[in-house]
Amino acid sequence: MQPGCLNGYENQPRKLSLRYSPSLALLLCWLGLAILSLATGPALGDELRGLATLNRYEQRQVWGLVTLVNAAAFQIQRQGDKAFPAFREPGRWFDSEDGRYLFIFDLAGNQVVNPAFPELEGVNRLDWRDTWGKPVFRMAIDKLSPEGENRSRWWTHYLWPRPGSSKPEWKSVYLVRAQAPSGAYYIVASGLYGLTPERTFIEQLVADAADLVTRQGSAAFELISSRDNHFVFGEVGVFVMDPEGIEQANSVFPDFIGRNLLDPSFPGHGEVRRQLDFARDQGPGWITSRWPGIEGELAIYLRRIEAGGKAWILGGWMPKPPAKNEPWRASSLSAAKLAP
Repeated sequence: MQPGCLNGYENQPRKLSLRYSPSLALLLCWLGLAILSLATGPALGDELRGLATLNRYEQRQVWGLVTLVNAAAFQIQRQGDKAFPAFREPGRWFDSEDGRYLFIFDLAGNQVVNPAFPELEGVNRLDWRDTWGKPVFRMAIDKLSPEGENRSRWWTHYLWPRPGSSKPEWKSVYLVRAQAPSGAYYIVASGLYGLTPERTFIEQLVADAADLVTRQGSAAFELISSRDNHFVFGEVGVFVMDPEGIEQANSVFPDFIGRNLLDPSFPGHGEVRRQLDFARDQGPGWITSRWPGIEGELAIYLRRIEAGGKAWILGGWMPKPPAKNEPWRASSLSAAKLAP
């Protein structure tokens, strides 16, 4: 493997990665949507844009989740709250055995659908936080509201129990904004527990961090480093360095902040130099990295930005994904091992 190359195909244009589904199925899906778009009813623009991102994902279950949430959002776009009863019925939208369910809330944080936890319907969740302190609903509304960042879709990750359990687990949730015929906005969401991180997740986190640094400058570093923000989950974290190797923000290892990671006394200083050089000369893109005391490799996404007249190097890491023809597997890496 060449340095700066992840599985031999990173830093190249993304190719269709439906390795679990025949290309004919995708063609038929697009053909069906194209036909539907000609029918009388709401436009399918947002639905098509949501499904057009499927080629960014590499796990079949993620593809299914994205399709499910976009389809539910389209039902709300057509029917408004009349679509809600179907979402509570076991079947396509709700399966208590495998933990699949939709939850829906409005832009005030009121939960209007949650078949897995029906006691939460009608409850305002705006100020709810997970066990790490993440204000999940408030963050989602800030991202997706027209008065906020006005995104149409977003991923977030937080601790929440499976149906029938009281033990919180990491859950990766895909959210889509839908506007009902009445003009009311809803946020439609569903998630997967214990999901192996997708490269897209890390790229989104780094993009969010870059946007924050661009808008707020050094004031963003505290937010990026805070555990109650969305820049850390499971075995994933985000960092910011200056070109001299001084760590400015780190969502997992606050002890690194303010340290010169190029100092020879730092065990990973050689890897840090390689990351800085890559971000300057080849980024944005992915590299693999080996750290002292860690079995296997990390995959690190690096990006260099200019903000406030200064250069910053941002990165996000996860356990290295498998090669193209290898199955995805649960990682044995523990976040605690990342620190020397």
